[in-house]
Amino acid sequence: SREMKHTFPLIAKDFADCVVYIGNDCVTVAVPAPADGLSEEAVARITDVICTSTDYDASQLNIIEVKA
Repeated sequence: SREMKHTFPLIAKDFADCVVYIGNDCVTVAVPAPADGLSEEAVARITDVICTSTDYDASQLNIIEVKA
């Protein structure tokens, strides 16, 4: 599926348990996060992977931080 195609690059960037959902107008990424949230660097890496591998831009990206 197209979601799986974008999950693999995120796994390579240390986001092993992420889930990617691609809708008509946005991309949602659910990713495990530490208690204090994702770092700016982590958000930037996720944004870079999604924006370079899809036709979506950062304004169309939703990152859901899943805390343990």
